[in-house]
Amino acid sequence: MMDKKIEREREIFDIAIPFLKSIYSNVVIDEKQVDKPDAAFFTSEIAKIESDSKRRVGVEITCVDNQNDLMYENATKVLKPYEEKQINEILTSGAISNNPNKKRSIFYGIYYIYEGSKSKAELFPSYIEGGFDEIILLTYSDFLNVDTVDFDYLSSWSDFLFSKENFPFSKVIFSCIKTGKTFLIYNKKNPTHTKPSRNIRKEKTKCYTSGPYIPVNQTVSMGKIVKNSPLVKKIKGEKTKQRSTQQQFDNVVFKSILLSTSANVQVHDIEHYVPDLTNLFLYPIRTSLQKKDSYFYLVF
Repeated sequence: MMDKKIEREREIFDIAIPFLKSIYSNVVIDEKQVDKPDAAFFTSEIAKIESDSKRRVGVEITCVDNQNDLMYENATKVLKPYEEKQINEILTSGAISNNPNKKRSIFYGIYYIYEGSKSKAELFPSYIEGGFDEIILLTYSDFLNVDTVDFDYLSSWSDFLFSKENFPFSKVIFSCIKTGKTFLIYNKKNPTHTKPSRNIRKEKTKCYTSGPYIPVNQTVSMGKIVKNSPLVKKIKGEKTKQRSTQQQFDNVVFKSILLSTSANVQVHDIEHYVPDLTNLFLYPIRTSLQKKDSYFYLVF
């Protein structure tokens, strides 16, 4: 059975393959390569048969998100007592919690991709000894959606920062899990030495909120809920850059739980949902709200 870490890395690699083919023409995966670096491919079938290191590209895969944000996102056991209480209150009295289960703000500034990647430079010398013509760094984020930020702006700054430090990887590539899009951030053979203009308006803070449980046929103000303190606090010592409160709630990603006993539920203002929810089925759904006082209404 494939290790979860390797499985995740293969998912990211699969997203990037069409883009890599546009650069290298052919991508023939080296299934044996799973660590230091995380993956590899040959640029032709013959090169794979001959194990030609001159046509073998190593791929190191890394998540650029802050570790505290990832730990907070993945902390599920601590939620259990709150979730059980919410479900019980909904079933007995119809009461809905006024507090989100979790809430954190993430600042997508000019250093976001660079800061999440730069430590890999220390490992590069040991990777190159593995018999590769070049090694690229494939980056991704569990949170960042390239369609909801000015990614050209973030990319140009990242390119400049990598170039300024003479980053050793031949290329830095970013694959977006949310959209399936992949971008070339940095090319060592074509570095950028011109510093981009700073525009703080293009650097966004997004508030990510999860919970509470919400039954169908209820109207709730997401704006009011996300203003309240989360039931599960942020990890101690976590530092999050924030702009103003107004800007913080301009773009809210709200992951709630739909409690339903009916099929064919119509959901308004939902980014992703499953239409057939039956037999008290619990399913996470996401919505992006543009106004902090927007209302969310679930109907049959």
